Amino acid sequence: MADKPKEAKNTLRSRGVARVLDVLGEGELEVIGGDKGLYLDKTVLEESGGRRNFTGIRTTYKTGTKNQSTVRGMRQVENEISVGVALTKVGGAVTRTIGDLDADSVLIKVRVSALSNTLTKTGTDNPTRVQLSMCWKNSGG
Repeated sequence: MADKPKEAKNTLRSRGVARVLDVLGEGELEVIGGDKGLYLDKTVLEESGGRRNFTGIRTTYKTGTKNQSTVRGMRQVENEISVGVALTKVGGAVTRTIGDLDADSVLIKVRVSALSNTLTKTGTDNPTRVQLSMCWKNSGG
């Protein structure tokens, strides 16, 4: 009789983080309903009585006025450049140059499809790990 599939602890299968910016129009807008009008998978974020159906979600509303502040956590200007390279155990280094001398920060996104490894014979889910090393040098250095 085959072993029952097992899921190891800390496989990070149930936790996700997203930063979403929705732009609904141009010019000044009116916010109607706030979080009571936002739905995730057909479930309202906040009930009419104020009870929230989801935890860990922060929303910010901007109405589109000329002098409004920026949304906290969102950068003023971003220019995303896809590397488009699959990194593997034996893939070696990937090098990219940032040619914008006015750039004051860099955001590096690394996508990992899963932090677990499922054994095909038993269906057991085991954790795995990713090691990452980044180096940089200043222009001319």
